[in-house]
Amino acid sequence: MLLERKLKAVAAWAIARRKRMLTLGTRVQEVLSRVFSMNWNRACESTLFVVHRAWILEIVLVSAATTFFALLWWHSGIISTPISQYIQSIWAILPLLAVTNALPMLGVGAFLARYSLPEKPSESLAEISNLVQDDYGRIYGHPRTNPFARTATYYNVLKRTKTKVFSFMEGTEPLYIARPYLDGVWFYGSNGYPTSKTVDRDLLFSVQELLYCAIIMLRIVAALRVSKAYSITVSGSSQGTQGSTWFLEDFTKRKQLFQLPSKPVGIRDAQVIVHSAVSSVHYMPDELRRHQEKEARNERKETIFFHLMCDYLIWMDYFHLKLLKCRVAAVRRRVTQEQIQPYWATRTSGIERVHKGVVTLRTGNLVRKGTAERIYQLKIGTIIPILTTAGTLLAYLCLQPLAYGMFDLWYARTVAGIAYVLAATSMGLNLAFGVWLLLPAGEPRPVDLVR
Repeated sequence: MLLERKLKAVAAWAIARRKRMLTLGTRVQEVLSRVFSMNWNRACESTLFVVHRAWILEIVLVSAATTFFALLWWHSGIISTPISQYIQSIWAILPLLAVTNALPMLGVGAFLARYSLPEKPSESLAEISNLVQDDYGRIYGHPRTNPFARTATYYNVLKRTKTKVFSFMEGTEPLYIARPYLDGVWFYGSNGYPTSKTVDRDLLFSVQELLYCAIIMLRIVAALRVSKAYSITVSGSSQGTQGSTWFLEDFTKRKQLFQLPSKPVGIRDAQVIVHSAVSSVHYMPDELRRHQEKEARNERKETIFFHLMCDYLIWMDYFHLKLLKCRVAAVRRRVTQEQIQPYWATRTSGIERVHKGVVTLRTGNLVRKGTAERIYQLKIGTIIPILTTAGTLLAYLCLQPLAYGMFDLWYARTVAGIAYVLAATSMGLNLAFGVWLLLPAGEPRPVDLVR
């Protein structure tokens, strides 16, 4: 009996150990596959980022081509050739250089003529400004008459949830579904959420959605500041109104709170996030006014700003709708649905009108944004070919004639070698840029706001 028990214990231990090893192997496999897919995605994104930026490829090509042609010149046996012969042969490179330089210039001209913005940024900014002005009271109204600008209104719904923390994740799984151009966000919670009568689940979930919208609004502001497409600075001649300056100073100090939370958010942090989101409603329209007042426009920056401004207004509308949803959830036990409906229709009609208009404008701006980015990359890509070609011509016009009268053969050959390396590199660079023009425009990487 004792032996039998020992055998059963050993068998149970072996089975348990095998299960643990299988579980560990499965976990390791999952981690490895996740890391591999993550690195592969990053590698693909980095490759596309480099391929669609000519100046990066040109820097690499200049470095490689200059080294290659310099070594080729050094080991070509040019020392045994009379100076007059190799100088005359090098002068023959000039027509080829002129032809290859004409190719990218003609290509750039054709592309810039093809890619013309159908609507100028100033017209788009005027359209979105008109939409904002149509709902002036909600966006620009003073807190005394506008509940959407009153932080006490938001603090009140936060306190009504009777909870100290707001959780957005359960392990690695989010407790919400983000639908930016449908209904914003839908929070569904989990079975682990409190079910006691002291916590109103509808109100709690509505407040979670409100807090999520506030975070996305602030992430859009952060994306605007990173893109350098803003007009207002904290100090200097481009300083905005006092409210905008206060917001930017506060925003810079608390950037860590505006990331999508992987840990529960405390009630105090939630109040700070909501307060900053309410303050941003003053800052972003101020940016819109500054962009409209500009006389000199950068099409690329203006289209980026317009795109982010549309995203901001879309999420701001969701933010205000969620506040109304929270207020309705707070009073629905005391007020019937028939009594709530007129209030809801009156409050949401203006928000929905602005929301639809902004979504339409954003859709139309997508093509203009990609076009402006392509034009910008073309302009940047022509700088290095033009400089190298100009340097080559300068070397031929100024350095090569000096080589005829040099008594030191090594110095003369060095001058001729410099001109040769520059000419060969320029021709290769111009041909490479001409090929790059044939590549289709790449999809710009969107700012990941909801992950």
